[in-house]
Amino acid sequence: MKKITMMIPLNFNSGDEIPQEQVDFITERILNIAGGYTSRRVEGYWQNEEGKTFKDDNLEVTTSTTSDNIEALKNVASQACLMLNQEAIYFEVQDIEELNFVASEVAQAI
Repeated sequence: MKKITMMIPLNFNSGDEIPQEQVDFITERILNIAGGYTSRRVEGYWQNEEGKTFKDDNLEVTTSTTSDNIEALKNVASQACLMLNQEAIYFEVQDIEELNFVASEVAQAI
C-alpha cells in the first residue's frame, strides 16, 4: 500500500479564492480513484526558481491506495495545476508498512 499526500491550493496566485466547486471536483476525482481520503486545511510557503515566495492556504488531502493508482492520482494533480493555474502542486508518495482499520469489536475492556 502507498500513502499519498496532495496539497490542493484554496487561493489562486492572485489571492482570489478558488471556487469550492473546483476544489470539490478535484477531491471527488481522488475519492473515485482511491475510494476515500482525509483532508484538513494547512498553510504552506514555497519559492519559485526566480526566488519569489508564495504563501498558500491549502487543503491537504491524504489517502491510501495501491501502486496501480499512483499514476491516476498524479494525473489528478497535474490536471489540478492546469485548472487552478498553478506552477506545481505538492504530491508525496510513501510506503505503508502496515495499514489497519480497527473496529470496536476488537476492543478489550479497560
